[in-house]
Amino acid sequence: DPVSFIVDEKFQALDSDTAIITGQKLEQATSMARLSSMAASFDRFGNAVAIGGWDEVDEQIQSSVWKLNIYNARHNPEWRIQEPLLQPSCFGAATTGLNGDIVFTGGGNTPFRESRVFTDSVLLTQSDVHHTNESFPHITSTYTNTFLPLPPLNTARSGHSAVTLFNGSVVVMGGYSGGVSYLNSMEILDPEYSRWLPLQAHMAVSRSGMVAAIGPGGAIYVTGGSPDGSTGHKSLERYDSREGRWVSLSEMHCGRGYTAGCVGSSNNLFV
Repeated sequence: DPVSFIVDEKFQALDSDTAIITGQKLEQATSMARLSSMAASFDRFGNAVAIGGWDEVDEQIQSSVWKLNIYNARHNPEWRIQEPLLQPSCFGAATTGLNGDIVFTGGGNTPFRESRVFTDSVLLTQSDVHHTNESFPHITSTYTNTFLPLPPLNTARSGHSAVTLFNGSVVVMGGYSGGVSYLNSMEILDPEYSRWLPLQAHMAVSRSGMVAAIGPGGAIYVTGGSPDGSTGHKSLERYDSREGRWVSLSEMHCGRGYTAGCVGSSNNLFV
């Protein structure tokens, strides 16, 4: 399907070749071709970070953490494996805090329905001191990962999304919660990372595998995602934390169930 983007809260379609070219670039940049359902964010040192996931070949849940230096990816497109998560998880959500640390939440033991879904929440902190780990001699990174436990989510979630607000709070929304339960709820982690609180505002529809991004004015934009594990939404919603409510906006041209996106430098939302 063509890639979409939003201008003045109305979606436009891009040439379908864009999606093909982007896919080829990603294929060349990664050595993780057998993995899926990873959480992704970035760290303070200019690395893209991929966390956990599902091995499509061996059909196993993963605890691995991979990094790619995005500033040097053209000359050295190599993902490097790091110290792993405290426990395996796939389909979790990650977001980078204001200080560059990464909050990783939720996930499950498979990316499929009827999986066991987690409430775990951890903080990935890093230092740029050379580190040698006898348990992982193949790791050559100069970055030290430290995983610190955070308070658990109020609701188990996998396939959800996470964003960091301008005040440092972390918001998670949507996701799959086990059985036939798909969520439209939200919860927020305070800037001190001391507790998760449920928010009264709910998205108009349940979404798993959706796009969530911070847009103009610090508002949260959410689009796509699946309400049942198979179909995909076209709808777009915006949440303004100052108003505490969701507003429905223009729909995409086609439904996208398990998708990805970001806000560009011109404040366009690419999906």
